[in-house]
Amino acid sequence: MYMMRLNNSLFNENFFDDFFKPSTSDMMYDSKENENDYTLELALPGMSKGDVQIELEDNYLKISSKKESGNEKEWYYQSFSKSVYIGDSDVDIENIKSTMDKGILKIVLPKKEKEVKKKFIEIS
Repeated sequence: MYMMRLNNSLFNENFFDDFFKPSTSDMMYDSKENENDYTLELALPGMSKGDVQIELEDNYLKISSKKESGNEKEWYYQSFSKSVYIGDSDVDIENIKSTMDKGILKIVLPKKEKEVKKKFIEIS
C-alpha cells in the first residue's frame, strides 16, 4: 500500500477538501478511486475498532478516535477528528462501509449508479 502525508487533495479539487487540509496530526492515508467507489485507508497505529467512531450527519462524514491509557506514573491521551463533506458528491451515502484491521481503517464510499437519461428531440 502506498502511503502519503495528509496534505494533498483527493480524487478531484473539491471532493474531500476539508478532509485533507494540513493538520498537526501526522496521520497517514491512502486514497483510491475506481469506477464503482472511493476508498480511504487511514493509518491509526495503536487504535482498535472500539477507539474509532464514524458518523454521517448533515452531509458530513466525521471520523474521530480517542484513546486513553496510563497508570499512576504515566498518562497517555491520543485523539483526532476529521470531517469530509460529501453532500454534493456522487457518493451513495446509504451504502458506506468500513473495516478496521491492524490499525488500518478502511472506508469504502460507493458511487451512486449513474442514471442514463435519454431524450428524443422532435424534428420540426
